[in-house]
This record gives sequence, C-alpha cells and structure tokens, in this order.
Amino acid sequence: MGRAIDTAGNLWITNRAIPNLVSYSPAQLAVGGALTPDTTITSTSFDSPRGIAFDASANLWIVENQKQTILGYKAATLATALGHSGQVNPDIIISSASFGDPRAITFDGSGDLWLADATGKLLEFAAAHLVVSGTPTPKVIITATRW
Repeated sequence: MGRAIDTAGNLWITNRAIPNLVSYSPAQLAVGGALTPDTTITSTSFDSPRGIAFDASANLWIVENQKQTILGYKAATLATALGHSGQVNPDIIISSASFGDPRAITFDGSGDLWLADATGKLLEFAAAHLVVSGTPTPKVIITATRW
C-alpha cells in the first residue's frame, strides 16, 4: 500500500488487493472513524499498485508492480476525478527493461524520479523523460547487494 498527501490535503492510498486508488478529503480526515473514500479510481492499468508520490507540479505517480510500469496522473486529471468514483486511466505510462520488481518512488529537487526496485536496484529517470508515455533509459542505476 502506498500513500501520499496532495497540496490540498487529500490523502491518496493505493490498494493492491482490489486494486484501486482512493482518496480522503481533509474534512473526512479531521472527523476520522469509519470512512468511505471521497474518490475511488479504478483502471485497466492497475494490477498491483504500490508506492506513490507527487511531483513538484502536483502530478501523482504510481508504481504498478505486476505490469512493471510507472503510471502518471496529471494534476488536472486528478482534479476532475476528485469526489467521484470510476475508471480513470493514467495520462502517462513509463516502462523500462531495467525494472525487476519495482516498489517505491520519490522525486529529487530537480524533478527526477527515483525508483527503488526490490532486486537491489535504485534507478533515476530524468524529469524531461516523464512528460509522455515511453520507455526511457535510466539516467543512473545504482545496485546493492542489500537494501
């Protein structure tokens, strides 16, 4: 399960078991208790969504483990989906032959995406390669015997 909070304070959570992406509004989070998600997104691109992160432009990125892809939802797409339930496919799909068992992502100060792979790899993808779907070559690959 991945989780991240957007700039408006919505909590976004990936659910590998269903699979889907849900969000809870700040008002819901303030109340607590047994909550129904404010937003539920399904997609044919989800089989096993894992880690998620927002970039500096408020785009949401999801690690899709089974399909070995990174899925990007633009901020405008999320804004349209907010408060609704249904199928919303990602705006950007990134794949790479370098993926082995992708798990978690984060962004650095220059906007590059870093992917942690359970096979002992850490991959960096340049921000310039994340604007459209494709198969970019990692800018850097770091390997380790243990994480």
